[in-house]
Amino acid sequence: MRSTASLVSLLARPGPHTLEHALHAAAHSIDGFQRATNKHGSVLRCLVRSDEVVQFDHYPEDDVVDEASGAHYFYHAHRSDHDEHGHLHLFWHADSLGRRVRHRSSSARSAWAPSHLIAIGLDATGLPVSLFTTNHWVTEGHWFDAERTLAMLSRFGLTERGRYGPANRFINGLLDMYRPLIGQLLVERDQKLKRLLARRPWSVVSRDIRHEVLSFRDIDWLADVQALEAAAARPPN
Repeated sequence: MRSTASLVSLLARPGPHTLEHALHAAAHSIDGFQRATNKHGSVLRCLVRSDEVVQFDHYPEDDVVDEASGAHYFYHAHRSDHDEHGHLHLFWHADSLGRRVRHRSSSARSAWAPSHLIAIGLDATGLPVSLFTTNHWVTEGHWFDAERTLAMLSRFGLTERGRYGPANRFINGLLDMYRPLIGQLLVERDQKLKRLLARRPWSVVSRDIRHEVLSFRDIDWLADVQALEAAAARPPN
């Protein structure tokens, strides 16, 4: 399912995410994409320095971790679905109650974990082609429902300085632009889990390798930006 119509319609609903806000976020993301392309050749080249992407390896090797915000992500490739080259897994550092925890905290590692927020599929040029959620076994970490996960996402923020600054700027803007759609995907994830849990316990469902991706949406980023611009240009009713 392409997201263009649904993104515009979601933004038309009452809430904090307005069309104007989405357009500003889109411009921010495009600027990061262009900076990464101009400096490194592409968003992928900003993260992957080698000529070959090794399946399942993290790029960059030690991930990208923002100590100030608790935001965390890495890129890897292990699927050959449709247009995807690989995907970004995005996390936020939290304890079991969803409270912010420092990455290098002196507390026991078991007390906190990088909690998964969303994944972004990229094609070979670095263009975003999908958004999706995963089952617990895929990334582990503390698990939270859609409402808490979206609240964490609102605190996700990557520094836009340094080697990965352009890619971070691209990601920051992309998440902000697609926030309503991501919220919908998280709700769909929880709804699917609810159906699965009606038949089997969490201990089984959360480890079931048959259920890797719980909700998924193809996106056409550039078409979505054009749709937002067209919606903004239409005269009010």
